[in-house]
Amino acid sequence: MAASWTLRRLFFERRPLPPNPRAVLYIQLDHIGDALLAEPALASLRAHYPRARLDVLCARWNRAVFENSPHVQRILEFNPRVFRRDGRPPDSAFKTWRAFKALRGEYAVSMCIRGSWTALALAKGCWFDRGADRLEMKRRRQNPPDHAADAALQMLASRGVPTESRPPRFYFTQEQDASAALLLKGVLKKIGGEERQAVALHVGSPVRAKRWPTAKFASLAERLYAEGMAPILIGARGEADLTAETAKTARVPAADLSGRTTLGELGALLSRCAGFVGNDSAPMHIAAAVGLPALGLFFVSDPLRFGPRGERADYLQAPSPHALDAGAAMEALLRLMKQP
Repeated sequence: MAASWTLRRLFFERRPLPPNPRAVLYIQLDHIGDALLAEPALASLRAHYPRARLDVLCARWNRAVFENSPHVQRILEFNPRVFRRDGRPPDSAFKTWRAFKALRGEYAVSMCIRGSWTALALAKGCWFDRGADRLEMKRRRQNPPDHAADAALQMLASRGVPTESRPPRFYFTQEQDASAALLLKGVLKKIGGEERQAVALHVGSPVRAKRWPTAKFASLAERLYAEGMAPILIGARGEADLTAETAKTARVPAADLSGRTTLGELGALLSRCAGFVGNDSAPMHIAAAVGLPALGLFFVSDPLRFGPRGERADYLQAPSPHALDAGAAMEALLRLMKQP
């Protein structure tokens, strides 16, 4: 953060925004949820430069956020050591050097929501950086925006770029929607009939301290089933043990779809559900971004910074995962589902 602020003060502070750049680069190497929260800033950047080619430099773990976006012309992939959670190796130093040597100097405008030290090598022309912005606001005794989505928009607004404050949006294809529809139809038949509304439950998280106990999710599944709804357990392939344990504990039918969808198909599947309850993780943000009544559960992370943003999204916060009971989650979800 200090390095990016110093670079901006030395080289970029007085450089005006070019009116008609040929190419604009948007850098986002962070986790999936963080990348999705900044989607309104990406849309604002596209609206301000409608004729420019807008490229995104992302990582393999958040690439699906941008693959179907109408704002993006080209996706470039860079996998640094930071932000990795998939266990796969980062890009080699030689591959990194070749990639940045080819890209450097091509962009008159670069916007770095969250990158790495090597991402600074792309900086040329006019440059936005979230870390530099936060330090600059604190230096001027101003309060940076609390929420990550607002902080991304503030980066643009501080340089005179018009912004639109709206919930993030997650995009999927018609093929992904058709695949999700077929999958959902099949599992509803198995757990009680197609007349039941599906409610998605995400029991996992890469961070153990963020996880609500599987027994609590099982209790919530039982309450949902008693209300005529169908609990659907979602998650990545690596979360299969957690979803299987939840399905086994619940004394009602609960469909286990862990590892059976791509991220795009998951977004399409969630858009067909009636509600969502899950830990602070990527599926929570995707559910909110497709307009679903989405309830996020927060224990160690800060919902004022990373809470779900959506037309019908909210959160519950507790001092520990065991301090939150299934009844409170059920009540909060039903309240969200009743909203028009």
